[in-house]
Amino acid sequence: MLIIIYSFITIGTAATLYFTFRGKFDTSAMLFLAVEVLMLGVVGLNFLAKQDPSYAVPWLFFLSNFLVITSEIVLIFSIYTLDRKVKFTKLYLLIFLSAIYSIFMEYARVHLGATSPIAFQCSLSALLAFIAAYVCRTSIDLDLKENQFLKLISYLQIGVGLISLIRFISFFTSDPIAPRNPNVTSSIVIFFAIYLTLNVFRYITYQSLRISWVSMGNTGINFLNRNLFNLINEKEQLLQNLINSNRMIGVSALASSLSHELSQPLTSIALQTEAVKRDLSINTDNTRSIKSLDNIGSQINRLSVLVKNLRQLFKSQNSQLASVDLASITDELIEILNFNLHSPKITLTKNYQSKPIIDADPIQIQQVLINLLNNSIESISETNLPNKDITISIWQDDKNAMVSVQDTGIGIRSELLPIIFDLYKSSKGSGLGIGLWLSKTIIDKHKGTITASNNSGGGANFTIAIPLSQVKS
Repeated sequence: MLIIIYSFITIGTAATLYFTFRGKFDTSAMLFLAVEVLMLGVVGLNFLAKQDPSYAVPWLFFLSNFLVITSEIVLIFSIYTLDRKVKFTKLYLLIFLSAIYSIFMEYARVHLGATSPIAFQCSLSALLAFIAAYVCRTSIDLDLKENQFLKLISYLQIGVGLISLIRFISFFTSDPIAPRNPNVTSSIVIFFAIYLTLNVFRYITYQSLRISWVSMGNTGINFLNRNLFNLINEKEQLLQNLINSNRMIGVSALASSLSHELSQPLTSIALQTEAVKRDLSINTDNTRSIKSLDNIGSQINRLSVLVKNLRQLFKSQNSQLASVDLASITDELIEILNFNLHSPKITLTKNYQSKPIIDADPIQIQQVLINLLNNSIESISETNLPNKDITISIWQDDKNAMVSVQDTGIGIRSELLPIIFDLYKSSKGSGLGIGLWLSKTIIDKHKGTITASNNSGGGANFTIAIPLSQVKS
């Protein structure tokens, strides 16, 4: 009866393991399934010998002992390969040696009438069980090492080892504990019931381990732990993005601080330049020097405007809507980014068909545009195409002001187009996946829309539509 129950439980756990991995096993799961199959073979052989004594022949006993020893060897390798790699030649060698040992043991039993080989088979099983427990405790993956189910497996292995030791000792008494013992007592039945129960719990615990433990370096993601793996993966991505976001916040604070510090010396330089120009105009007739000072003053004013725009861009404030000229705030932004266009030799073309007025927070709209322009610059920088162009177009229809940013870069991968504005979805390998999501959030708050597409000739195209201002000029 015990054998039948054990067989059904083993078949059930093996089937569960198979369907959990949908037949696509990693090395550890494949080996553990082999353990279950081997033990099922042991149970089947013992059941056969009990049902028909004519089957109680040396070859059956040899095969039974061989399967028991081999199952313990394979179990050690199954646990070991959870987080480590191993050469299968070692496994094959140990299986070969177990076959040689099983042949020798059965030969000694039949021809020499010795019981000691069977006793040593039990001692070998105990040793292998203790080795498996040791392997559980020496995992190199810290999360796996602390997993409660792996610890439970180690305890079960110790239990199996102790059972085998007790059997080993019993062979030196008048009443050895063996399934072939003609004098089957209740204590022997209870003993083997405990042994079978430990094996069943070992199978169930392994399955629980594979559900509860996920290693980011483990390729054996299965049906039952996939959701857990996705949650851990999302947690790791969130943590990394928070780190990157914190770094970006630091950069923004530094840029804001630098722009504030630069504004004062620029104002002083502008005043001193104007004073020198005035003195030259009064005391001399050096038109060349005066013209040079005019050019210096012009560049200083341009730099002052750039610093002012940077300060506004990084200024922390609540959203304030105002009637703004979309073309004007776009030109301010281009002044800031103009330097980034020189190094990769990108040509920026402005195509303003009108100058629409919108009710918007100009800083937030500039944040959206600077993100789109930076994306275009990075995309173009990744190509070796001769045409490196970005075109900013502004126009309007009856209801909306329209602005588009087109480039001749690598474009957007087709699988990303439907989700390009989702949080943490980036078309760049090193991207945070925040910029486009934030851009869409800003445009949504302005009751507008933003769309992305690929140009037929290559490159990406982002188009923004924002309602026209209702304030009559």
